[in-house]
Amino acid sequence: MTTSFKLNINPYVLLYITLAFIVASSKHLIIYNEETLVVICFFGFIYSIKHYFGDTLTASIQERGDAIHEQLEQSYVLQIEQDLAIRQYYQQIIPVSRVLDVLSTSLVEQAGSTQKLAESGLRQQVDYQVYKMYTFLYKLQQSFPQKLQQKIQENVLANIQESLAASKNPIDSIKDAKLKLKQGL
Repeated sequence: MTTSFKLNINPYVLLYITLAFIVASSKHLIIYNEETLVVICFFGFIYSIKHYFGDTLTASIQERGDAIHEQLEQSYVLQIEQDLAIRQYYQQIIPVSRVLDVLSTSLVEQAGSTQKLAESGLRQQVDYQVYKMYTFLYKLQQSFPQKLQQKIQENVLANIQESLAASKNPIDSIKDAKLKLKQGL
């Protein structure tokens, strides 16, 4: 298996980097220990991954980014559609709720006025019944003495008529009837 390295770096730049690395090593500016070797290997690994797989990684990341972008766009579109549907639903409900509010207010007012009318009618009915009872009792009270007086007058008149018919002296008969009347009361 042969792999071909194709460097896009200017050969002079690569020569300068190599010379700088050799000079820095000989002057002990770069000390070779574990950490240094790990850092050099890490940067070499990153460079080789970028060089050989950079286009593939970029395309893969771009595809994932586009997929995520489309999903977010679809979720935003779906959310906007749901929000518009909810808004239309609420716009349909708001007039109904206003009508229901007006109806409930008018029903409460009608219930209050109906209750007042019922109370007023009941009060009038009770007042009328009490008036009828008082009228009946008053008439009964008034009629009892009147009836008693009428009975007394009938008895007195009958007694006077009998006395006048029986006696020859009518004035004495009237006086006797008057005495009887006083004794009866």
